Amino acid sequence: MDSKASKSHVVSQFHSMSLWSKAGSVLIKLVFFGFIFGASLYLFYNQAFHETQYISDLPGHLSYCLALGAQPLSVPHPLFHVMVLLVSSLSGLGIKYSAAAALAGLTTTLAFIIFWILRSSLSKEGYTDA
Repeated sequence: MDSKASKSHVVSQFHSMSLWSKAGSVLIKLVFFGFIFGASLYLFYNQAFHETQYISDLPGHLSYCLALGAQPLSVPHPLFHVMVLLVSSLSGLGIKYSAAAALAGLTTTLAFIIFWILRSSLSKEGYTDA
C-alpha cells in the first residue's frame, strides 16, 4: 500500500467516525441557519429603521401594532401585529427591534421547514445530509 492510498484510507476512516460527522453536520446547520437569521435581521432592521431608504410596508404595520397595543382595533390579519407586541413585551425591546427579530425568526423557521422537507424527500431517493 503506497503512502497516498494509506493517507486516503486514514482520511476516509476519520470522516466515517459518526461523532465527528454528526458534530460537523450540526455545526454546519448552526452556521447556515445563523447566517439566515443574521441576514434576515439586517434586512428587516433596515426596513424598520430606515423607512425613507427602503420601500416597505413594515412601518405601516408597525403603526398598526402601536395602535393595537393602545386600544382594541379591528385588523383583518392581526397575527403579525400580535406577535410583534408579544415579542416586545417579553423581551423589553422596542416595537421596531421586536418586528425585525420576529420577522427574522419567521424567516429562519421557514428556511428550516424547507430544509426539513427537502431532507425528507431526498432521503427517500437515497441522499443523506451527513
